[in-house]
Amino acid sequence: MVTCGNLASAGIDYVTATSASTSAQVFLRSVGETLVRDARRNGERVKRWAAYGYEGNAGGHVGLGVGEHGTMLRLSGGIAAMYGREVCEHADRITRIDLQATVRFNRDVAGLARRHAAEVRRGILEGARDRTTRLIRSFGRGDTLTIGARSSDYYGRIYDKHKESKDDRHSRCWRYEVECKGDAAERVRQMVIRAAEPDKAIAASVHDWFWYRGVGVRYRPGLADPLEAPSADPVDDIRTLRWLLRSAVPAIARLGERYPRADLVAFLFDGATMADMAAARRVVEGIELAEIS
Repeated sequence: MVTCGNLASAGIDYVTATSASTSAQVFLRSVGETLVRDARRNGERVKRWAAYGYEGNAGGHVGLGVGEHGTMLRLSGGIAAMYGREVCEHADRITRIDLQATVRFNRDVAGLARRHAAEVRRGILEGARDRTTRLIRSFGRGDTLTIGARSSDYYGRIYDKHKESKDDRHSRCWRYEVECKGDAAERVRQMVIRAAEPDKAIAASVHDWFWYRGVGVRYRPGLADPLEAPSADPVDDIRTLRWLLRSAVPAIARLGERYPRADLVAFLFDGATMADMAAARRVVEGIELAEIS
């Protein structure tokens, strides 16, 4: 039996906005250029980005593009949580917006997605509307339950946020997430703009969306046990350094037993060739033989 957990966070997790009017384009470009610049400064890999006829730059959790129809801004994660409502207020159109409610339980709950899938199936057997439902079983990342077709205006996901994110801030947390597109995105946009407390309104909307579809949602709207202030997700530089520390450093340490440090540095950073390394190896072997003799 899985009892209710505490609602740890709720808000906008992803938003795509477009604008054709001059004032709205100026706003989106100002926000986007600032966030892309911040991403680059923080070590994110910023690269060329294109989508739906818009072209520009993307890095970290922000993408900014311009095209003949105007400007597109795409935000995700913590950046979407911080700037999502402001973007909803000033953009001409919201083409997609994802709402999330993250629930923390007092213990690890491994089978919540399976339990919710059983609830939906039981409701269908009892006469509820048949809905496209899929339970995705995975190893190491936890199970995920999806409700609805990905191409429809609404698409729901329930998954183990801790296993998905590998972030200890989300220990014992599950996430209820609703992806809204088309007319649904515009309806949600109006709800976000008009709400006096958007996070609470979003928590209630996510709760009711799943509840209406037969899911026994395991939280009651109202922030009861908020997470710590969200820290920035690891930027590309940090992710790369962590990979080097985990994978490359041990290999380099082994090579350091066979090649002089200066020659390794020259090979890795200064363009030394394999022939140079072979020569360095012969020198080391010659020194070892001389010491033995």
